[in-house]
Amino acid sequence: MYESDNPEHYKKDGIETWDAIGSQMSDEEEIGYLKGSAAKHLFRFGYKGGLTLDKAIMDIMKAMKYLQKLLDKLNGLKNEGTKMADVGKPTNVRDLFKDKDDR
Repeated sequence: MYESDNPEHYKKDGIETWDAIGSQMSDEEEIGYLKGSAAKHLFRFGYKGGLTLDKAIMDIMKAMKYLQKLLDKLNGLKNEGTKMADVGKPTNVRDLFKDKDDR
């Protein structure tokens, strides 16, 4: 397992950073954020942190995590009947901290 597999410093009170960021965006913005983040890790493949196989593997794993998050987002929108042309309104990050019964 590599250090990028779900580090604790990307969570606050059990909330993933990318979920908090995405909660402040429309669906279109969140899709762009996830797509751009995946591309960022692919573009720096093998360059950040030295030219080692471990660092290269970590870059690919990070890109894959963003791509999986993007795929989950798109599947969720599809299941809701949303079309790509539809632009949702961002929600408030505080909503992530509410109990599920309060939503």
